[in-house]
Amino acid sequence: MSDLSNQRVVTTAFILVFIAAVYLGVTLSEDKTQQPVEVVTQAAPKADPVPEVKIESAPKKQATQELETTVYEPVEVQVKTKLPINSATATEIADRLKGIGIKTAQLIVDHREQYGPFKSFDDLASVKGIGPAKIRDNRQEITFEGID
Repeated sequence: MSDLSNQRVVTTAFILVFIAAVYLGVTLSEDKTQQPVEVVTQAAPKADPVPEVKIESAPKKQATQELETTVYEPVEVQVKTKLPINSATATEIADRLKGIGIKTAQLIVDHREQYGPFKSFDDLASVKGIGPAKIRDNRQEITFEGID
């Protein structure tokens, strides 16, 4: 099955378990002192086979059990994406890449403007100050998207 199908199955199962838990919680917390239902029948004439039924029951009480609630604070989620080296500013490069300061980041931008977009890590390594260690440390953070 696909991931989406698995997710739907898990979600459906969770909803069913939740509904069952809520139903059982309400059923278990109802007042057990209610009077039983009394059914009264009278003999009907032979022409009318349907008996007259009178149902009496005690009025239902509303559940007074308070539900326990949990309040969750909103959480900021940051999705980390790769840095598009061919469109990033010097500030973005310096902020996102390990071991790259603003001066080296500006050299990357200047090189890109002078020679065109980077096509590989070898192209990026031709910038002064970018060696094998910086390429290795930042390989997972860089993308070369936008190359024609």
